[in-house]
Amino acid sequence: MKATIIVMLSAALILGATAKAQDVVSDTTTTVNITRNDTVQPQFPGGDDAIKAHFDKYLKYPKLAQKYGVEGRVIMQFFVEPDGTVSHISARDCKLENFEDARLNKEPVARQKQLKVQFALILAQEGARVIHKMPKWTPGRVGGELARVQSSLPVVFTLPVEAPADSVAQADTTAIEAEK
Repeated sequence: MKATIIVMLSAALILGATAKAQDVVSDTTTTVNITRNDTVQPQFPGGDDAIKAHFDKYLKYPKLAQKYGVEGRVIMQFFVEPDGTVSHISARDCKLENFEDARLNKEPVARQKQLKVQFALILAQEGARVIHKMPKWTPGRVGGELARVQSSLPVVFTLPVEAPADSVAQADTTAIEAEK
């Protein structure tokens, strides 16, 4: 079953906004938060459409999450280095939704809690795996200089809505009638 994956980006990430952006600039030992008017956000090559294509190609809906009908949203955080590579990938937030309650409620309460933690972990791991596969970005700049910039990307896991059996049967009948 192919899952529909929606990947959303903030306008600042896609458009490379430069006005009063909050960024993190770091060397190997310290991280400094600065707010500047001359900050340029990193950009994924090809923009929004290319990111969606990347996730469509590489994202695999975790089987355990599918089994329990789990959907969710994970905010992935990472650094785009001055050379455009992505590093220090982590999940900042994970919100789980739409459990298949009938299946989950069959489990003991302790197991339900374990499963919810496991769902959050496997969605975050999958988001990190796909971000790790990203090609080099156009790096960000601070004060005109290439800089290490922290970025975030929400990854939404949504199961596909299955068509009712009647509509499938009707479509097949229509196709047969059209051939006559």
